[in-house]
Amino acid sequence: SGEWTYVFLDEIQLVPDFQRVVDSLFIKPYVDLYVTGSNASLLGGELATLLGGRYIEIHMLPLSLSEYIEATGQQKSPDSAYREYLTTSSFPYVLTYDVTFIQRRDYLDAILNTIIVKDVASRLGNADVMMLKRIVRFICDSIGSPLSTKKIADTMSSDGQKVDWKTVERYLNALQESFII
Repeated sequence: SGEWTYVFLDEIQLVPDFQRVVDSLFIKPYVDLYVTGSNASLLGGELATLLGGRYIEIHMLPLSLSEYIEATGQQKSPDSAYREYLTTSSFPYVLTYDVTFIQRRDYLDAILNTIIVKDVASRLGNADVMMLKRIVRFICDSIGSPLSTKKIADTMSSDGQKVDWKTVERYLNALQESFII
């Protein structure tokens, strides 16, 4: 038996014809291949066809409340820990550094902007990035309230941000596929 080679490819979907590269590495003996990326459609289409069930997809989510408490080593009341969890961030990176509120906010804004511009807008093709951001903000401002694509479109249109419910639906689907919502 040979020695195992571990190969990690991050954001490989940005490379033209990356599916062929992945497949050529995948079929080699003693290669343990890991493909990571933020794009929800990474294993869609041609790559899924090439690998034909020979892969395991794992969705990585932000920290849960219990993971957050464990990572920070807090000995606070559950209510206090929950409030801090909501305002601090549940992304592990933020917990590794002693950052200010402004640095944390800038980091989270950069993540959101990167996902909206690179993942969502590129998936949609001719997306209005400002409208995507407005829809995300509208959804965040409406947490806990029943929503529909028509309600979102009507409310935004009445606020002077003209948008069709079909566009809202397309944008919501893309936001969901990229795990923003």
